[in-house]
Amino acid sequence: MKNKAPLALIELTIMVLIFAVSAALCLQAFVWSDMTSSEIAERDSAILHGETVAEVVKACCGDFDAAAGILDGENSEGVLRVYFDGELCAQASLTETENPLLGMADIAVTDEAGQEVFALTVCWQEVDGHE
Repeated sequence: MKNKAPLALIELTIMVLIFAVSAALCLQAFVWSDMTSSEIAERDSAILHGETVAEVVKACCGDFDAAAGILDGENSEGVLRVYFDGELCAQASLTETENPLLGMADIAVTDEAGQEVFALTVCWQEVDGHE
């Protein structure tokens, strides 16, 4: 009768190898999931901040000085810049329209690397005599 110990040792080695590969794949999936979750959270934050800037600009009828005062931002050379937590920056700029009673601004939210995360356009009805 032959000794079956080498066969058991090979089976055990194969099982350990299979578990190690499975653990590596699971770890890679968790890392990918964490990165995706972080990107989605950043985009959600950018959307929230962009919508906030859009609503304030709309409420101020495009008056960037008033909007800068409300949002603790700055208005320089016709561009409103608002910084949020040092990570995101929202920039708004007025856009010309064919209708003098329609105001329009483009708003872009960028991350700290300068990559655009979210953009939107906001419109409002101009009040007579308000430029």
